[in-house]
Amino acid sequence: MIAHRRAAEYLISDLARRRLQALREDVAPWVDERTRLVVPDEWIDLRTEKMLGGMPVLWESVGPARIPGDLVVWFPQHRR
Repeated sequence: MIAHRRAAEYLISDLARRRLQALREDVAPWVDERTRLVVPDEWIDLRTEKMLGGMPVLWESVGPARIPGDLVVWFPQHRR
């Protein structure tokens, strides 16, 4: 999993814990006690490009929307 570095603070925040609890109540059984917040395998700061399945994939921060670490993920070769 990849996440923006600014999301690190959010992951350990009380707000993240409360939102997860609200989801467990509001959208059960799809979100339940087994659903948890996870620490990413890789933190990024800037626009990052990687190859996945032979295709380029871009991760880019577009500014905070719901949380400070929001990212957009897109596949440039499928751009229309």
